[in-house]
Amino acid sequence: MTLPKPMVPQHRRGFTLVISVALLVLLMMIALGTLSLSGIALRSSERSLWQAQARANARCALFLAIGELQRHAGPDQRITAPASIMDSVAETESVQDVGEPLVAGVWSAHQQNPNNPPSIPNYDKRAAFRRWLVSGLSTTAPHQMDQLRTSPFRNTDNGVCLVGKRTSRDPQEGSLNHLWAGKIPLNPSGHGAYAVIDEGVKARIDLAAPTTMSAVERSRSVAGMPARHAFELARQSSTGQGQNLQDYFAVREQAAKAITLASGPLLRSGLPDLSAYFQDFTTESTGVLADVTGGGLRKDLSLFAELPTIPANYLNRRLYSDTDQALLSIPNTANFMGGSPDPFWNLLYEQMNAHRRWSVSNAQQPPSHLISSSLPSRYRPGTNHPQTGSWQLMQRAAQPNVPLAPVILRAELMFSFFAKETRGHSPWEWEVSNAFGGGSAGSAWNHMLHLIYTPIVTLWNPYNIVLRLRRPVIELANPPVAFRFIRQRSNVLSSTGEVTNRLVPVDEMYVNGPEKFDKKFVMELFGQVSSNGQASGDVVLQPGEVRVFSPAVDPNWNFVNVFDWQNNLTDRSNYAAQIRAAPGWRGPQYGFNIDWLTGDPSYVNGPRNGTAYNLGVIGTQLTDVWDVECGLAVPRQKDQTSIGRYAISLLTATGASSPTSQSNVLSRLEFDFHANPNVLTTALTSTSAVGTRIPFKMSDFSNPERSSNIRVGFSDPLRNWIVRPFMVLSAQAKSTTENDFPSKPWIQNDAARPLSYQSLRDDHQAWNSHELVLMPYRNGMATDAKVDAQQRGFGFGGSTPLFGSSFLIHRELPLTPVQSLAQLGHFGLASSAFRGSVDHPVGNSWASPLIPSHQVQTNNAVDHCWLANHRLWDSWYASTLTNQRAYWPTTKNLQQVIQDFVSETSTLPNSRLRPRRNGRTAEEISPILARSTTEPQADAYLKAAALQMLDGAFNVNSTSQAAWMALLGGLDRTTLSSLVWNGTLTSIDDNRLVTTGPFLTRRRMPFLSGGSASAGGADRFNFWNGGCQLTQEELEALAAGIVREVKRRGPFLSLAEFVNRRVAPVSPLSLKGAIQAAIDDAPGLGNLNTNAQTNRRNFFASLAREIGQRDIQGIPYVNPNAALGNNAMGAGGALDQAAVLTQIGASLSARSDTFRIRAYGDSTDANGKVIARAWCEAVVQRVPEFLLSKSQNGNDPWETPSTATMHPINQALGRRFEIRSFRWLAAQEI
Repeated sequence: MTLPKPMVPQHRRGFTLVISVALLVLLMMIALGTLSLSGIALRSSERSLWQAQARANARCALFLAIGELQRHAGPDQRITAPASIMDSVAETESVQDVGEPLVAGVWSAHQQNPNNPPSIPNYDKRAAFRRWLVSGLSTTAPHQMDQLRTSPFRNTDNGVCLVGKRTSRDPQEGSLNHLWAGKIPLNPSGHGAYAVIDEGVKARIDLAAPTTMSAVERSRSVAGMPARHAFELARQSSTGQGQNLQDYFAVREQAAKAITLASGPLLRSGLPDLSAYFQDFTTESTGVLADVTGGGLRKDLSLFAELPTIPANYLNRRLYSDTDQALLSIPNTANFMGGSPDPFWNLLYEQMNAHRRWSVSNAQQPPSHLISSSLPSRYRPGTNHPQTGSWQLMQRAAQPNVPLAPVILRAELMFSFFAKETRGHSPWEWEVSNAFGGGSAGSAWNHMLHLIYTPIVTLWNPYNIVLRLRRPVIELANPPVAFRFIRQRSNVLSSTGEVTNRLVPVDEMYVNGPEKFDKKFVMELFGQVSSNGQASGDVVLQPGEVRVFSPAVDPNWNFVNVFDWQNNLTDRSNYAAQIRAAPGWRGPQYGFNIDWLTGDPSYVNGPRNGTAYNLGVIGTQLTDVWDVECGLAVPRQKDQTSIGRYAISLLTATGASSPTSQSNVLSRLEFDFHANPNVLTTALTSTSAVGTRIPFKMSDFSNPERSSNIRVGFSDPLRNWIVRPFMVLSAQAKSTTENDFPSKPWIQNDAARPLSYQSLRDDHQAWNSHELVLMPYRNGMATDAKVDAQQRGFGFGGSTPLFGSSFLIHRELPLTPVQSLAQLGHFGLASSAFRGSVDHPVGNSWASPLIPSHQVQTNNAVDHCWLANHRLWDSWYASTLTNQRAYWPTTKNLQQVIQDFVSETSTLPNSRLRPRRNGRTAEEISPILARSTTEPQADAYLKAAALQMLDGAFNVNSTSQAAWMALLGGLDRTTLSSLVWNGTLTSIDDNRLVTTGPFLTRRRMPFLSGGSASAGGADRFNFWNGGCQLTQEELEALAAGIVREVKRRGPFLSLAEFVNRRVAPVSPLSLKGAIQAAIDDAPGLGNLNTNAQTNRRNFFASLAREIGQRDIQGIPYVNPNAALGNNAMGAGGALDQAAVLTQIGASLSARSDTFRIRAYGDSTDANGKVIARAWCEAVVQRVPEFLLSKSQNGNDPWETPSTATMHPINQALGRRFEIRSFRWLAAQEI
C-alpha cells in the first residue's frame, strides 16, 4: 500500500528578521530593567547610609546627654527637678510661664560643713542653678533658669519633638505634656538633639509586696515603708487620663511583672492604658542613698545602733552642732544648772537600744520594764547640796540618757476642812471652851476646825511598753499656799469675822518649831489596796495608761490615825512612815489633818474670834457658818529663810528613806517663784476672762459651810466622815480644753519629758508643759469623776471623762527595726528642761513662738524641729540591717540577715531596699558589714549605703499630683499590726487593723481599743492613739496642696529644706513646712483636720479649741503667729507632717538618680535638607560606685573628702551613670 506524500508548509519571507528584532527588544527591556533595579539598589544603599548617619547622630546626642548628666548630676551634692517647678502660678494645676515643663534641671545642693554650726539656706535658687538638661539652649547664658520660661524650640526649624502625642496620649498641638528640644550640629551633614527626663519625680507602678516576706512581716513593717505606690488612686485630670485605674488594685501582687507603662494592661484583660501617665508614672526609679548636703553616702542608723557601745567619737557628740561642742550654752544661775538644749547622739543610741533594758515574756504582748532603785547611766537630773547631799538645783540641760519611766501628768493637793468635836482631845476639850468664857456659855464651843490635805498624783506612761515600778515615791515639796478662816455667822456677835489677821501659810500650821516649815508630802506608791487599806504590790502601767494615786488608809481608822500635828505622817521621818498610796480615789476625807490653823499664835493679838492668846486652834459651834479665803504665800526653810520653788518629784524606791537627790529622781516638776509672793500671784492669775483671781474666797464660787454639816466625832471612822473641799493646788500637764494659759500642748510643750523647770518670773505659764493653778472647789465639782472604775485618770483632752482620755502612747519605742527618720521624733530629742521644748521634733516643722521666724536659736532657746531635721534627713537613713529580735516574726542574727538580703532569699523590713552587689557574692559582702554573727564592723554604718539601693526613691521636687497621690496612698486597704487594749492588758494583733482607704499614722503600730476604752469610748481612744483615714477627695486635696507648696518653695536644695519651714521674715513659708502647709490649707477643702470628711472633724470640734489673737494677748511671744491655731494638733489621730513622713520619709530624696533620655539624630544633604531621622531612648542609672573605682586608682564608694583623698575625676564628676536600657523609637512612637 502506498502512503500519500506529506505536504510541506511554505514559509513567508522576512519572518526571521521579526523574531530577531523581538529578541533584541526583549533583551533591551531586560537590560533596562536590570539597570532600573540597579538604580533602586544604589538608592536604597544610599538611604541606609543616611539612616545610619542619623542613628549615629542620635547616639552621639545620647552620649552628649549622658556626658552632661554625668558632669552636672554625677556628684552627690546636686539637686534635680523638672522645669515645671518654675510654675509662676502655684495655686493652679496648669503650668504657667514654663515652655518645656518636662525637662530636667540641675542645681547645686545646699552644702553643709559638718564641722560648722548649721547655716541658713540661701532660698534664692538662681545662684545654685547649673543647667537645663536639654539641647539647643543659648550658649551665652547656659546657667540661667529663665531660659525655659518660653520654649525656644517649638515650631521652629531648629526644634524637634521628643515627646509627642503618641507618648503622652495628648493629641493637642502645643500641649505642655509634649517635649521639644533644640537641634545642635554634629557634623557637616547632620544634627542631634536630646532631652533628659527626671524619672525620680514619678511614682512606680511595678512595686509589689515581696514574696519573700510573710504576711506578719508585712503587717509589722508596712507602716514604716509601704511596699508599693498606690498608683490606682491617682486622679484622672490630664488629657488622655480619662479612665479609672481602680481595677489595678486587684492585680497589685503581680505589679512587678510590668516592665513598662505599656505593659501594665497585660497584667489582666480589660485594664486601662497607662501611657497617658508618662509624666506621672514609671517602672524606673531607683535611688542612691547619698547625702546631698555633705557629700558622700548617708550613714546608717541601723548598724550604728547595733554596735555594742556607741562609737567613741559620738559619746559626747551633740546632734545639732554635730560636734562635742554644743550649739548653744546657757549659763548656770542661782536657781538652776545651765548647759545646752542640744541633744546628745548618745540619747538616740540608747533609745534605739531600749530593748536592752526591758524583758520579753510573750512576743505577742509589749515588753515590760522594771524600775526599782537605780537610774540609767549618765542621767543626772540635778545637783546635790555639798553639805546635806540632798537636792539643790535642777539640771536643765539635755541629758545623754533618760529613764524609761512614767511622768507626772498631774499633782494635786486638795484642801478640805471639817469640825471635829473637842471631847477626848486633850487639851482642847477645855482650852477651846475656856477661850469663849468657859461655863455654860463656853460649853457650846465644843468643836474645832481641822484642815485636811489629800495629795492626789496622776502618773502617765507615755511609752508603748509596760512600766513596772517597785515602790516608787512621790514628793510634793513646799506648796506655796495659805488660808484664812472666816466665821460668817455665829450666836456670839463678837466672834464673827476673820479669825486671823492674815493668810496663814500651810507650812506654819504646826505646833512646834521643829515641825514647822519646809513642808513635804511624801507618798510611797503601790499597785493595789485591800479593803482595809493595806497597799502592796508593784505599780504596773500599761502602754499609754493614766493612773491616779491617792492615800491608801484603813477606812476604819479614826481621827487619831491621821492627825498630822507633828508633821510625821506625811513627810519623811525617822520615827514614822510616810503616806502609802495606791491606785484610785477614795474621797477627800482619806487624807491627813492638822488643827493649828492660825499658825504662830504671836500673830494673834489677844482673844480674837474663837482663838485665845497662845492658842493656834479655831473653836466653833455647830451653828457657825464658815468661809475660807485662799491665797499664796512663800514657804520657808527650817531656819525661816524663804524657799523659792514648789517641786513635785517621782523618785525611785530609795526616796522613801533618803532625801530627794540626783541619784533617785526619775521625773520632776519645778515651779520657781524666786521667793517672791508677787511673782506667784501674777503667774497664777489666769489670762482668761473667766479665770480665777487670787486671792479668792470659797464663797465666791459656792456656798459657805455650816459646822453641823461637816461634824466629825472623835472616834468616827474615816468612811463616815463628811468634809468640805474648798481648794485644789494643781500642777498639771496642759490639756486641750482646760488650760488657764492657752497653748498647743501636744506639739509645743512636751509633757512627756522627765524634767520640767519653769521660772514663774521669767517664763510665762503658756510656754511650759505644765501649769500651776490654784483652783476653787465649786459646788458639784466632779473630783470623784477624775478617776474611773479601774482607778485610771484622764488627761490630754481634759481631766474628766467629759473630754479626757485614759490612754495615750506618745513615745513609740522601736519594737521592730527603725525604718524612717520620722520615728526618731518619739525619742524625746527636745526634752531638755529649757524653754522651747517640743513634741516629735523630727519630721514636724512647726515654728516656735519663742524664736523669731528668721532665726533658729536665741540666747536661751533653739528651734528643735528645724535643727533636728536639718541634721538628720539628708545625712542618715535606716538600712534595717539588724539582729532580728523577739518582735520581728523571724529571729535571725545580723550576719544571717545580711547574707539573706544580699542573696535575695529574704527581704528587709524596708522591703524596697535591694542589694548592690557590683559583682560580689554574699560571702564577700558580709565581712564588710559584719564582724561576728551578731556584731557589725565598727565602720559598717558608714559603708552600708554603698551596698544598698532604694527602689521607688521619690524626689520631693515632683510637681505631679498623681505621683504624690500614689506615694501618699501606700497604706490603702492594707493590714497593719497594732497594739490592742482589751480592757485588761495590751497585746499585739497582726490582723485587726485593715485600712479601708489611704491611711497615715505617726505610729508603726497604732493603738486600738478592743475592750473597755474608758472615757469617750473606742472612737476617742483611737483618736488619740490611732491614725488618720483619708477619703479619696482628701487624698487628692493633700497631694494638690503639696504640689502647690513644691512650686512655691522649690526646688528644694536638700531634703531638710523640704521638711523644714523657711528661716525668713514672718510669712506663711516661715511658719511651717511644705507638707504641714498642705494639710492646713488643702485646695478645695481647707484644713484637713478641722474640715475632715471623717469623724476626725468631730473630735477637733469637741476636744479642742482654736487659739486666736485674743487668747494670746499679754503673752510675750516673739513669734506670736506660731502660737495660733488648733490646740489638738499632735493627737495621734490628728493629721500632721510627722504622720505623713513616718510613712513616706524613708523613700524620699531631694534628687533623682534615674533619668530617661530621649535623643534625636538626622542626616542632611549638601543643601541642608534632612534626608533621614532617628529617635532613641535610654534609661540611665546613677550607682554608688565612683566613676573611677578603687581598682582604677580611684575611690571606694563609701569614701568622702573627709575620710580619704578623692581622685580629681571623682571629685569633679561623682558617681557613675550606667545605661540600664536602650531602644530605638519609630516616628509613630513619639
